Amino acid sequence: MAESSLKTALFIGSAAALVIGLVNYCVAETGVSEQVPRAVFLEVGQHEPLPGLQLRTEQAAGGEWLLHIDAIHFTFSDVCLVQASGTHTGHAHVYQGGEKVGTAFTPVFSLGRLEPGQHEFSVMLRAQDHRALIGPYGLIAARVKVTVPGPPKNMI
Repeated sequence: MAESSLKTALFIGSAAALVIGLVNYCVAETGVSEQVPRAVFLEVGQHEPLPGLQLRTEQAAGGEWLLHIDAIHFTFSDVCLVQASGTHTGHAHVYQGGEKVGTAFTPVFSLGRLEPGQHEFSVMLRAQDHRALIGPYGLIAARVKVTVPGPPKNMI
């Protein structure tokens, strides 16, 4: 299997694991299993503008790393609903190595301090009811790699 196909398969597998977490989260939050969203994905309508995102990172003065989520046709919100009616408002789930590390309710997300080395983060746009947004090309998601330099080596 080619490396890109393997990465895609792993990403889709991670998404499937998130479905189970989504159902458990909705039941825990609402206490009513009938209020679990009817579907796992919320498809962007054929005639609606397609949301998109680009990711960039920067290291802040105190050593903290920030993830900037530059989204188009999408507004961040911290309001969660049992059933979202639109695909242009919501939040983003942030993953590192296939594990969810947080939820971004604004376009800037703190990654905290990162150890020296290579790190890969992925972000998936979600509707206000936590369904993953999907367009004609699949999940509306992006990835970014961060290389954190190690301490300078002493010159002898």
